[in-house]
Amino acid sequence: MLPREKIIKDGPSELSDDELLAIMLSSGTKNEDVFSMSKRLIQDYGFASLMRLDYNELSKIPGIKMAKGAKLLAIFEIARRVISEENNKKCLNDAKGLFEYVYPSYYGIKKEVLMIIGVNSRLKVLNLKKYTSDSYNEINIPIKEIIKDILQMDPYGVFIIHNHPGGNINPSTADIKYTIELGKTLDTLNILLLDHLIISNDTYYSFNENHTLKSF
Repeated sequence: MLPREKIIKDGPSELSDDELLAIMLSSGTKNEDVFSMSKRLIQDYGFASLMRLDYNELSKIPGIKMAKGAKLLAIFEIARRVISEENNKKCLNDAKGLFEYVYPSYYGIKKEVLMIIGVNSRLKVLNLKKYTSDSYNEINIPIKEIIKDILQMDPYGVFIIHNHPGGNINPSTADIKYTIELGKTLDTLNILLLDHLIISNDTYYSFNENHTLKSF
């Protein structure tokens, strides 16, 4: 039974990873049918590793050109957004909960992304703002710009999150200085800086858990 027939008859949970991928790809190449390609990709990468690849990396895989690469990127981004929507229902009570909430947005990201999340007094998300950079190792957003966006959220408190694609989750001197300056400014506005999370791969560093926020 073909994967498309199987998913309709038995449901998606009954399909193997390579069968699901075959449906995503929909076709093979003149040298390789879609089923062989799907088995090869699952064997060589698996879904988790495929989701970490950007278009340039995907396009280097034999058989993956613009159409297939774009389709995979879109499907994986939908998966991230579904997880994020589910996480929206949660209260951000601690660093672990915050990490679980933002992790889908950072999964596989190769460049630094800064995120500001505004919450109400019950720690429910009001709004969030992302700032991206063309740099792989730094992102410099003026404090004034951050404060302007935070004030538009009208929050009880805010969380700062950014990633270290290089793998080191420890805050740099610049990270600490930036956090202290932002925290002091927010304090004058009666807005709490609840935590600053640094994410790298599947781990995180919490300023709050490590008492780094005590600096101000």
